[in-house]
Amino acid sequence: MNLTRWWAGLACATLLMSCGDDNPTGPVEPAVVGLWFKCELGLADDCATLDNDGYQFTSDGQVYEIAETSQSSLPQCGTSNCFAADEPSIEITRILVGSYTYDVTSLAISVGACSETVTWSVTADRVEYSGACLDRLGNAADDLVREYTGTVTVA
Repeated sequence: MNLTRWWAGLACATLLMSCGDDNPTGPVEPAVVGLWFKCELGLADDCATLDNDGYQFTSDGQVYEIAETSQSSLPQCGTSNCFAADEPSIEITRILVGSYTYDVTSLAISVGACSETVTWSVTADRVEYSGACLDRLGNAADDLVREYTGTVTVA
């Protein structure tokens, strides 16, 4: 009888421990955290060419204006500076310009005197947004942006 209770107790304890942590690998970063650059040619090249100006959202709620500085511009960009989205590594400069909060698909951003909430929903590593505060960071309204996922060095 005591052995049966011991096994039952062990089974219950195991069950409780296994249900206690739904995310054993730690917290998931919000979809906004990362480096984002305008799609220089839009969907014409499936967002494979990125503008050199963009912004970085950090996990602690900071917004940086960034500029890619290590690549030569591609011929398809004419006089505009751009780089390939699949470039394995880039170097950037950055300046802290504001802060943000993120809630599933909305981004509340504050850059200088500009504060607004925009829709931020990532689809296939791209986001289409419309917002005046992000315009101030070198990107036009209603832009398509893509996250850069290669290696980054901050100069």
